[in-house]
Amino acid sequence: MGQRAEQIEKEIEQERGALDRNLKELDNRVRDLTDWRRQFQKNPGPMLWAAFGAGFALALVAGRSQPARQIVVSPHQANQSSETWHMVKSALVGVLANRLSAAVDGFIPGFHNGYRYAEAKARASIAAL
Repeated sequence: MGQRAEQIEKEIEQERGALDRNLKELDNRVRDLTDWRRQFQKNPGPMLWAAFGAGFALALVAGRSQPARQIVVSPHQANQSSETWHMVKSALVGVLANRLSAAVDGFIPGFHNGYRYAEAKARASIAAL
C-alpha cells in the first residue's frame, strides 16, 4: 500500500510539472501574440496599414466633434502649408514604397534590387528632361 501511495504521488508530481510547462508555454505564446512590437517585426505591412487606418478613423471622429471655425490664412501661409503637406505626403509614400518593396522581396527574392534599379532609371530619365 505504501508503494502505491508513493507511485501516485510521483505521478501527480509528474503531471504537475507537465502542466506547469504547458502553462508557461501558453503564457509565452499569448505574450508573443499580444506584443505589438513582435507582431510589427513579423508583419510590418499589415501593422502599418492598421496604424494608418486607426489614425484615420481617430482623425475623422476628432474632426467631427469640434465646431466649425473660420480661419484666416494669408497666401504665404497657404503656400507654405501646401509645400509642407506635399513633403509629408512624399515622405509617407516613400516610406510605404520602401516597406512594401522589402515585404514583396520576402516573397519574390531580388524584387527590392529590381525596384531600386527601376527607380534609379526613372530618376535618370526625369533628370535628362
